[in-house]
Amino acid sequence: MFQKHIVLVLLQVMISVVLVSEGFTGELDPPPGPVMSTMKPLDEVEPRVSVNSLEGNSSAVHVIDQPGSYYLVGDLTGEPGKNGIEISSDNVSLDLNGFSLVGVDASLSGVIVTEPRENIIIRNGFIRNWGEDGINGRETINGLILKLVVASDNVRFGASCKDGFSVLECQFLRNRVHGFIAGAFGLIQSSVFVGNDSDGVNANSNTEVIDCVFESHGATACFVYFSGLMKNCTSRANNVGFWTVQQGTVESCLANDNNEGITVGENSRALNNFAFNNNKGIKCDAAGVHIEGNTLTKNRVGISVTGRGNLILKNRATNSETTNFDIGPDNTYGPIVDASGVGELGLNSNGAHPFANFSY
Repeated sequence: MFQKHIVLVLLQVMISVVLVSEGFTGELDPPPGPVMSTMKPLDEVEPRVSVNSLEGNSSAVHVIDQPGSYYLVGDLTGEPGKNGIEISSDNVSLDLNGFSLVGVDASLSGVIVTEPRENIIIRNGFIRNWGEDGINGRETINGLILKLVVASDNVRFGASCKDGFSVLECQFLRNRVHGFIAGAFGLIQSSVFVGNDSDGVNANSNTEVIDCVFESHGATACFVYFSGLMKNCTSRANNVGFWTVQQGTVESCLANDNNEGITVGENSRALNNFAFNNNKGIKCDAAGVHIEGNTLTKNRVGISVTGRGNLILKNRATNSETTNFDIGPDNTYGPIVDASGVGELGLNSNGAHPFANFSY
């Protein structure tokens, strides 16, 4: 009886396995009609155009003349008398894809934008040794964006543009005139400028320069002529660290080992900066300037004001070679308190003055 029961159980298990296997088998015959690929077409996998596949013209190795997204698949070497890539369309995104545009003797610019164009993005690569500019964008009218670009050793400018631009996380190195030159209405942020022969940044107006580093420029590290903001930047070993001519602001910046650390022009402001080891920490030869909350250490002259009608408040200057404060007539300033080893400042008649400048 027991053996018969075992046989029945085994028979039921075998029947169940057969039924399950048949349920999972499915149809073995293919469906009618041609066999179709299940792979995506190439234009869906990489919906961009290779620059290297584009034709050129008499003035450029490759020409982008249609809106769209473009990328490099390898380094591009220039030719004498030609630009590397010409952009003659609006709404173009160019991804250098980590590759280099390399100029040769008598070449023109690495990238050039022809005619007034807008909405151009160039990113992620290296542009060096071109006979004119790394990027010549002086025909752009709005919307030029440079990101993660290194422009170095170009004969004229690392990059140039007109109005309406953003420069983000870029580097401009050893270009023979300016690192970056521009018109108005722009943002330059988190970028590095080193060893350009003239200026690191040269912008006309309404430009913000934030969180940038400047070193070793023959002229001015960061120059914005009118209504600019330079904030949280550092500048070392330049002729002039930061310079605004009219209605600009230099704020919370560090300037050291320059001829002039910070130069402020008419109706401008220098606020909460730190300048040390400069010939002049802060220089003002204009009118209507507001200089407040700055710290100046070991300059030849801490603050030099030769203009008239300026306001100088709550600054601290120490260990200047010649003088901590050199302020000409017809200016308004808080009392200059000699705080050299005086102990408690409250014992000084002006030590608690709300606008006092301290010299020590």
